[in-house]
Amino acid sequence: MQGTKYYGQQFLAPLKTPFDETDPRHIGPNFYFDLEDYLRSRVKSGAQFTWSALRPNPVCGFSSGSYMNLVVSIAVYASICKELGLALRLVMPFCFGFYLPCGLATVFMVLSWL
Repeated sequence: MQGTKYYGQQFLAPLKTPFDETDPRHIGPNFYFDLEDYLRSRVKSGAQFTWSALRPNPVCGFSSGSYMNLVVSIAVYASICKELGLALRLVMPFCFGFYLPCGLATVFMVLSWL
């Protein structure tokens, strides 16, 4: 699984959205490019496997020592709301528009595999 860093999101420069798998690669080193090139070369040389890449915008899960994870941010926000006696309001990133950068065609294709 890859995230939006595949498209250069980490450089904080304006990006064309929606992202598309046919977009040219950004300049500079990227682990995802190296991994994809390696997998393509293995398949081309006859490896007995196939591969695919998922590139979701947010990646939620365990990340040791990193507080940039969306789940941790939501938990901190929820804790502050509870302490202050405020209702928990989660508008972003749970609105539909947040997921548009990945391209609806890709979303529907992945859902059809499930």
